[in-house]
Amino acid sequence: NEPPSFVKILKERERRIFLLEILIIALVCFFVLFLLNYIKRRKLQQELLEKNLQFNTLINGSDDMIFLKDGEGRWLIANEKGINIFHLKNIDFIGKTDRELAEILPFFKEEFIDCANTDEQAWLEEQSKRFVKTFDVQIGKKRIFDIIKTPIFDNKGNRKYLIVIGRD
Repeated sequence: NEPPSFVKILKERERRIFLLEILIIALVCFFVLFLLNYIKRRKLQQELLEKNLQFNTLINGSDDMIFLKDGEGRWLIANEKGINIFHLKNIDFIGKTDRELAEILPFFKEEFIDCANTDEQAWLEEQSKRFVKTFDVQIGKKRIFDIIKTPIFDNKGNRKYLIVIGRD
């Protein structure tokens, strides 16, 4: 039952202080790393927003119709010009195929079915394909479009995207 020596008490206290100092240093390091990560993430988000704005400006600023479809022919992107030409303003067209849109928009049924067929031609030829199409954009109002379809394949040769650009 010997009381602890003064030296032993000091050493125990020093050890506790040392552990506390280590804990504080670890917390400060964690906070600094968290802050740096947060700043980096915010910077990347801002860059992504700027790139997205640039992309939208490029796509929607064009006087041509621009569409992007996936390898299955589902619509992914349509610029404002294309949306206006095909009257897609209040239509949920993203993820739909031309054949599905032909059923939703009977006025353009023939054009959508022809579009699906010419898409397949571009895929089969595995290169950009040019078409000239004339169709009604309104009752009694025909327009002639120069259309280029460019298939994009992944590194395994699978269908990835189809870029469609139509000039009035």
